[in-house]
Amino acid sequence: MSANKIINQSELSIALKRVEQLWGAQYYSAEGNELHRLADLICIYEGKSWNLYIDEEGCVSDDFLTERENGSEK
Repeated sequence: MSANKIINQSELSIALKRVEQLWGAQYYSAEGNELHRLADLICIYEGKSWNLYIDEEGCVSDDFLTERENGSEK
């Protein structure tokens, strides 16, 4: 997988598996930054934006970003 682009379904699968490994990463840590970058690449590949996921009812809690910034895990 290129560092700046997902170009096929196989690379998407690899990126999604890595997202699973990074899911609880601390915000602004190296792993947290990698998670954020992978999420951006996945959204670009799928032609979606973060807002589509956040705006879906019940998708994330209202305090999701606060939880991430504080490093809280459920």
